[in-house]
Amino acid sequence: TSIRGTMAYAAAPILEDGGIVGIVQIAAPLSAAQTLIQQRWLALIAAVLIVTILAVIAAFWLATTFTQPLDQLRAAALQIAQGDFSHQVSEDRNDEFGEVARSFNQMSAQVESMIEEQRAFASNASHELRTPLTAIRLRSEALREGLVDKETSQQYIAEIDDEAERLGNLVQDIIVLSRLDAGARL
Repeated sequence: TSIRGTMAYAAAPILEDGGIVGIVQIAAPLSAAQTLIQQRWLALIAAVLIVTILAVIAAFWLATTFTQPLDQLRAAALQIAQGDFSHQVSEDRNDEFGEVARSFNQMSAQVESMIEEQRAFASNASHELRTPLTAIRLRSEALREGLVDKETSQQYIAEIDDEAERLGNLVQDIIVLSRLDAGARL
């Protein structure tokens, strides 16, 4: 077998009774084989390019799929850090990101509820503390100005003592509630 120029040649002996009686020679042009090889190489290169492009597209899609929910979660966390508890994260996914979103929204609602409870408590506590303080102030002013007789003075002093004791009890209750709240958070 040999290749010369643009032709391929092959020869084989014809044997009979152990001797050569003839030779068969075949010649074929290489252009058909070269064309086939070029077509296969072009098809292989095109396939590699298509697979590479699809891999890049898939990588960008996956990156977006993973980073978009994290960006939304980060933005929501920043909103909540600024006091906007109305901002919710989309829970439309049924994967780990959806579970994190649901947990985040639940946590946000719980924090908002706790803050509302603290505001209500502060409002109630300030009202409860203001009432005895007002009574003490009014009676002490009356005593200081000498506007009441001796019997009323004794009554005002007893009322001031009662209101001071009430204030002490309120402060003690606030301390107990604060400790209970701190223990519940641990």
